[in-house]
Amino acid sequence: MRSGTMADSALVFPIFLRSIVELGERLGVETITGGAEPGKTASLWERRRPLFDHMAATADRFFIADVDGRAIGYARSTRRAGLRELTEFFVEPSVQSGGCGRRLLELALATEEGVWRCLIATPDVRAVALYLRQGLCARFPIYYFSRVPRASPADAGSSLTHPEVQFAALDASPPNLSALAEVDRAILGHTRDEDHRWLASQREGFVARRDGRVLGYGYVAEHSGPFAALDAADLPIFLAHAEARAAARGLPEFGVDVPLVNRAAFTWLLGNRYRVADFATQFMSDEPFGRFENYLVTTPSFFL
Repeated sequence: MRSGTMADSALVFPIFLRSIVELGERLGVETITGGAEPGKTASLWERRRPLFDHMAATADRFFIADVDGRAIGYARSTRRAGLRELTEFFVEPSVQSGGCGRRLLELALATEEGVWRCLIATPDVRAVALYLRQGLCARFPIYYFSRVPRASPADAGSSLTHPEVQFAALDASPPNLSALAEVDRAILGHTRDEDHRWLASQREGFVARRDGRVLGYGYVAEHSGPFAALDAADLPIFLAHAEARAAARGLPEFGVDVPLVNRAAFTWLLGNRYRVADFATQFMSDEPFGRFENYLVTTPSFFL
């Protein structure tokens, strides 16, 4: 067992890929688009590299299990104020249930006085059993909703017309980070400037306001999210705007990861004929926190 570094992201990515593809084969679902195709590892790595580099650069704890000089598993977590979040926990399929996963999890998700712990778990029952033994409880499932984006979604199957809501482009300037921090404190209970800096560099972000008052934020790209609204009733307005932006960008799909406690979001999405993916995850934590009826998770759902 050893500590990981930024240089190890490319090393652990194939472990993640083989593990998540094998899980999909066991469940009979596609867990990552193109993941099972031969010769796709290099191209998938290039697409996912910014995300993996971000998780490595901002990791609080990162550990790799080696056998005879070969990496066979890894676990990584972040620390954002008083929250430790497990972003990844993957072991080579051929050696799963061999004991190294338990030790990796103990190291990456270590308990600390005054620090809550959480993760977004796949349906792998062996991993879920380890999380339960660590004292985490399942809070709610998360499902991915998607459709071909429309240029005017507010006028297609919805009566939403809200010209009083202004959407401003989001960058990682101090005023914007301050506004986002206030929203995150209200909804998640912690701030995360480092994540917003990365998201703003990779995705088209927006801050929504009404009469100059910040309502929330969102991010649109090939992979969208997160979205947060101080008033859950504003989430459909955010989603309609985001879908229109996805259409304007020429994206073939617009999708969001939705906590199924978020009635405002899933009601609007289902009413607008979004498809629900077969593969679901679930949010787990050792203490209940957050207003997830006001929140949509970052896609892909490695972290909140």
